[in-house]
Amino acid sequence: MARRKKHTAEQVVNLLRQIEVAVANGKTTTLACKESAITEQTYYRWRREYGGLQVDQARRLKELEQENAKLKRLVSELSLEKLVLKDIASGWPHTLSHSKSALSSSRSEFGGILPTQP
Repeated sequence: MARRKKHTAEQVVNLLRQIEVAVANGKTTTLACKESAITEQTYYRWRREYGGLQVDQARRLKELEQENAKLKRLVSELSLEKLVLKDIASGWPHTLSHSKSALSSSRSEFGGILPTQP
């Protein structure tokens, strides 16, 4: 299996322009894609994503996509932390004696595989 080549946004926009010029000069899309060393499917996917963008706009689009992914990860991590803190603040387990009894009942439920208390 051939290893995939990563193209930068600038390279993609330039390849799309080259293919469009070749098609305007009478070549078929298939032949123009083959000369650019990409598949026709890749060409149409890139055209859908980058069609009509300038090089600097494509670069900015990629930067924004990366920033968006980073922010989504941060939001999910913070949401998880918030849920944990909310559980702790709600008083679960309510008392130490309650937690000891819950732990011993859990031990019996799981056949004694939970560790014993020190």
